[in-house]
Amino acid sequence: MDLNSMSKEELIKLLDAQTKRADEERKRADEERKRADEERKRAGEERKRADEERKRAGEAEDLSRPISFEEFLIACHIYISVPITVQTDNTFTTKGSITSATGRYCPTFLEPWDFHSAQQPLFDEAYTFLHPSNAPELRVFPPRQALEHQGHIACLYLLGSEEVPRDSETSVIPKTVKPDQNCIFHQVNGERNLIYVTEYKAAHKLTDDFIRSGLYRMNMYEDVVQRAILPDKKDKDGNAQYNAERLTCSALTQTFDYMIRQGLEYSCLTNGRIKVMLRVPIDNPEILQYSILEPSRDAEPVDDQDGFRFPYTAVSCYLGLMLLALASPRRAQAWRNSAQSKLNKWEVNFEKILQDIPVTERKIRHSPAYRPPRYPIDKRYLLRNRRRRPIFDADTHNIVNTGPGSPPSDDEADFREPPSSPLQTIERRKRQRMSRMDPQPSLSKQPTDSQNRPYCTQRCLRGLVSRLPLDPKCPNTELHKYKSKGSFHSLSLPKALALMESQINDDPDSCRYLKKGGIYGSIFALTLKGYGYTCIGKGISYRSKHEALPIFLGDVHFTKSKYFLLDRTIVQLSLMAWGGKCLSEASPLIEEHDLADRVKQAQKKLLSHGVAHLDFEEQNILWNEEVQGVMVIDFGRVKVIESLKRKADVVLVDMPNARRTMEGGSVKICDGGSFSVRAGQEFFTNSHRG
Repeated sequence: MDLNSMSKEELIKLLDAQTKRADEERKRADEERKRADEERKRAGEERKRADEERKRAGEAEDLSRPISFEEFLIACHIYISVPITVQTDNTFTTKGSITSATGRYCPTFLEPWDFHSAQQPLFDEAYTFLHPSNAPELRVFPPRQALEHQGHIACLYLLGSEEVPRDSETSVIPKTVKPDQNCIFHQVNGERNLIYVTEYKAAHKLTDDFIRSGLYRMNMYEDVVQRAILPDKKDKDGNAQYNAERLTCSALTQTFDYMIRQGLEYSCLTNGRIKVMLRVPIDNPEILQYSILEPSRDAEPVDDQDGFRFPYTAVSCYLGLMLLALASPRRAQAWRNSAQSKLNKWEVNFEKILQDIPVTERKIRHSPAYRPPRYPIDKRYLLRNRRRRPIFDADTHNIVNTGPGSPPSDDEADFREPPSSPLQTIERRKRQRMSRMDPQPSLSKQPTDSQNRPYCTQRCLRGLVSRLPLDPKCPNTELHKYKSKGSFHSLSLPKALALMESQINDDPDSCRYLKKGGIYGSIFALTLKGYGYTCIGKGISYRSKHEALPIFLGDVHFTKSKYFLLDRTIVQLSLMAWGGKCLSEASPLIEEHDLADRVKQAQKKLLSHGVAHLDFEEQNILWNEEVQGVMVIDFGRVKVIESLKRKADVVLVDMPNARRTMEGGSVKICDGGSFSVRAGQEFFTNSHRG
């Protein structure tokens, strides 16, 4: 294009066109940049959304995945122990009595006990097992989300009864032991053993102030139970202190009485906030040791150098109590009887005392102030807990871990060499304690060979009753021949019963409780020392005569001693031969229809003696190898035909808890609904062939 030949107007027009194109190019470039910026912005937003999704997914995974021991302790602390509150308005609380200590064994002395010093080594073993130094920490506890939900439910309402704290605490802790009301059991091979009890008292009745003021080193029997001089009515502080001592000591007495009767070393009294850990020394049962714990406050760090106090949380305290109790051998019946002979009973009606205390006087003005416990017991604990301490979000209480992959330092690794298992360590310590107690066998006895002898045969014990020859098939015949002349029993039945009664009173642990029983009694195995007579004893908590059972020998009574079970105190044993095994354990050689025929024959034989069983179920029928037949037990619901003559107008009479004897006949009904046939010569109905 020749610009020289163009007119001025054409040049201006061309310049305008070029300027316009340049502006359009710049505009397009700006739009491209704007679109690029928008794309980058959208990409950034997408990345942000993706990050947020990943974060939410991670948080959801964290909430729903199993957590470590440390996380579990802190979650239970922040979701349950800290927020839980007590109802103080009496119009919304239960109105029952706090307790009645009438007729209960009470301690003579109270003395403080350093529970944390005893607990911490056991907590350390559990910690090192769950947080091994050479592997990632074990994540075996419920997800945090589940704990938060349980905590919300537990803290939804103010605590106003004894039932609520029990439900809230046991529902969030894994049930390695099963709570049964106030009793904690350890189950091994299907057998439950009581290890400790926890007594709950509502906090509006047994208040924190009462516990703090009422517990101190004292001669409880003299200073509280037998106190002669009472404070002046005008002395409000003196009366408040007096009430605190009476209330707290009465609550302690209820738990102490149970510990003595059940042979327990450890137990706990709690109002839902304060835990009072209890211990009865084996060498001095007159002393009750106590330790007052407030986990919701004890676990909180006092300063930045202190660190979160993992061993002092409520869960850790109960863990320590459980491990201590597992390591403590159950105390023998001889120890329990000996302890009771040294103790006094508190004969006081506490319900009236509680009702007489005005609500306005249940606040103690000068109650001892809270004092945080000494921490740490072991300085190595403080070092480790600061290094592994979780970080709290102030608003959400979220827990951020340092991560299982972070390697421990040398001294931490040296300190945390894990045992093979905490329970294995507990069992080892328990065996060591029991071996140290061997010089005092009456304190905690294990079954001896004489307690594990096989049962005598039916024929053998029938011979003892009727002065017949010895049964050569009895596994204990050689012992029966002791001082025997010829082939007959060396003892008469009355002499054997007298020796057995003397034996169980001198050594109640010579009875072996078989963990079986029913409404009317509990089943024991008993061997007469030196003579080998081994039979079953039906233990009952009341005196009864002529309790009839298979090859019934007679009754022996606890006169100097007693045998204490979980739900009853045994004062009498009715001795009899062993009936046999349950039908499910019957010989596989017996055909099912053959066994059914024998059961029917047994039922007919009972009716021939004028007895209708009315509870002829499998659990009440045994198989006896000796007679190769069935035997029937449990006559609590029996009906007896008044006339043994088979007349059309026979009368059936219910006899579940009655005493009835038919003079001149062969049927007797005694306490508990048991019966004897033919003057006790046949005490289980049996049916066999041949």
